[in-house]
Amino acid sequence: MVSSQLTALMKNESCKSSKDHLNVIIPPDHLELDFSDVFGPLNESGCQDSDNAEPPFRGGNREKIQQKIVKEKMKLPAFLSSEAHSLLKAPINWKKLEAREIQPSFRPEVAGNHCVANFDKCWTDMPLTDSPASSPHGSTAVFQ
Repeated sequence: MVSSQLTALMKNESCKSSKDHLNVIIPPDHLELDFSDVFGPLNESGCQDSDNAEPPFRGGNREKIQQKIVKEKMKLPAFLSSEAHSLLKAPINWKKLEAREIQPSFRPEVAGNHCVANFDKCWTDMPLTDSPASSPHGSTAVFQ
């Protein structure tokens, strides 16, 4: 199933919540979703390969990169479809967007802050890794 066929299916599938818990309704296991028509082929794990990904603008320092962002055209990878290119390069009226005058063409169903129904399992099944924060120095009375 390609992404263009997914919309009709997902109208009946949603993320529903009740008072005490969150129920996530997902497509059956035998349903194979294929977004390669938009984002190109995926690697063996089912996620986009980010090992070979490069930023659209590179330079020796921050100032050079900022100048390239302002002056140069952005080059998108060739494996992205024309649909993905138009999504990323479409002219956006930022003032209307900020004023919320533009109506979205698609509004995902979200049942709350913890609803992950709109994310692929390759992202939601990733193991969590803690980023240790620096502990306060013993000489400072943080909690006093």
